[in-house]
Amino acid sequence: MQAAATVAFTGDAVISALAMARYFTVLANLAFALTMTAIAFGRRPSAAWVGGVTLCMVTVGAVYAILLNGFLVLPGLGSAASLALHRIAPCAAGLFWLLLAPKGGLRRGDAVRWLGVLTLYAAYAAVRGTAEGAAVYPFLDPRAQGWIAVIITNLIIGAVFLLSGLGLVALDRRLGRRRG
Repeated sequence: MQAAATVAFTGDAVISALAMARYFTVLANLAFALTMTAIAFGRRPSAAWVGGVTLCMVTVGAVYAILLNGFLVLPGLGSAASLALHRIAPCAAGLFWLLLAPKGGLRRGDAVRWLGVLTLYAAYAAVRGTAEGAAVYPFLDPRAQGWIAVIITNLIIGAVFLLSGLGLVALDRRLGRRRG
């Protein structure tokens, strides 16, 4: 839906794909979709991979609810895509992990690696935003917020992400012991 809405806006599939690749939401949802497709075809992604994708998806939902809800109202198909990407898919990812994913395979180091993924994305978004002259998200825009606010916001998001990752690992271990 988002691809169709973006192509309708830009009129070019390549430009649309490049534009969509700017967003953590789109990249996380793509990882989730590929993970679910792999599972549907009988593949068993590692616990760390599934946990990381789940954490990214839940983060998408939380950041949208806290920082982005109402920021940009999209018409038509864009509105439906936003609902699916920011609300439905994050809930589905969390429920899938909680109810269906094998438990007991996560380690504390996984949370640190997941934070590394988020850090790489933040660097990518900063470089791309600087090169294009437009920030990906308003809380990553130093021209509007100032560098100090952007750095503080990123540190807070990173800390919450790491703590959430450690919480996911702890829950995984607890549920793994119960089921085992």
